[in-house]
Amino acid sequence: MWSVLQQAGFNGWVTTTSVLVMGFTLPLLSLSGQIFPEVPAFLLVAVTLRAIVAPTLTGWNLATVSLSLASLPWLHSKYITLAAALLLSVAFAHYRRSSIWILTVATGSFVLSGLGLVLLSYQWYGVPLPGAQLMMSQASFSPHYWLTHIAGHFFVRPWVGLIGVLFDQQSGIFLASPVYILAIPGIILLWHRQRALAIACGMVFTAVYLPAGTWGQWHGGFASPARFLTPTVPVLAIGIASMLDAGGSRAWRLLSILAIPSFLHAYLMMALPRTRYGDPVTQHNFFIALVERHAHLDLTLLFQSFHYIGPTTWLTTAVYLLVIIVIGIFLVRKDVTQRAGNARCSKWLYD
Repeated sequence: MWSVLQQAGFNGWVTTTSVLVMGFTLPLLSLSGQIFPEVPAFLLVAVTLRAIVAPTLTGWNLATVSLSLASLPWLHSKYITLAAALLLSVAFAHYRRSSIWILTVATGSFVLSGLGLVLLSYQWYGVPLPGAQLMMSQASFSPHYWLTHIAGHFFVRPWVGLIGVLFDQQSGIFLASPVYILAIPGIILLWHRQRALAIACGMVFTAVYLPAGTWGQWHGGFASPARFLTPTVPVLAIGIASMLDAGGSRAWRLLSILAIPSFLHAYLMMALPRTRYGDPVTQHNFFIALVERHAHLDLTLLFQSFHYIGPTTWLTTAVYLLVIIVIGIFLVRKDVTQRAGNARCSKWLYD
């Protein structure tokens, strides 16, 4: 990721800070010692982003892209969407008449890998595939089967998961690591700097976020916080770098404020492993539940749990979203104002 940010044109301080934030906060720090498909998916996303910002898609860059696109579907079926998003991002960044055959190689690796997985697999988590080893009764293909099994199991209350994966007090990435809030305006500002990279970041995040949020197990099961969004961490690191590069001293002050609880939360979960899976009674964040228990307080208004939807959930979520939007507008407008002022100054000097 340090190499990705360097190739994207960020200076040394911005690059180093963004990489340190990414590596020593949740979810990456706690998952680095656990066996989940999200960790190798993180690596494959990072090396593909490196190829996206590279000047040309040849040699090692083409090899890593082809390997990443071919490997992602084998980690989990949901990563077919992620691989497709990465392929489209690579094509958008490197599309030229002379590079059509190179893009064909990358596309071929993705298609052949997907076909091989279909032919060699019996099913994906209960979803039957039309492969060579498939022997299912006709009842399995009935509309009733698909409605009850697919819609009933995989898409349980998506409106809960799409918000919970961001804001849930145990599983939400913005509660686990508040510093990643800065990535939102950062990616918006990246549009003015590197449009192809901004589009790639948006596509990658969407390709991971939508399947994770609409799945019935959006909270990650028995795992440390924000597990399902781990493959988006390279994108969030780019967003933070963009914010620090364009936001000036205010962005650095906000980073300092948000990074302290992010680092501390990650450190405590590493130092006290039993805390990373939440409070065993309430399934809430371990430390929040500890404060509630000893202080006899109910902190649900401040820290929502989307496992159990309560009457205050939507109000609190609206406040969270409003704060993030205000921060984003403030920083983006500041950058736009600076750019306009620099442009007027340059015109005055030229005249």
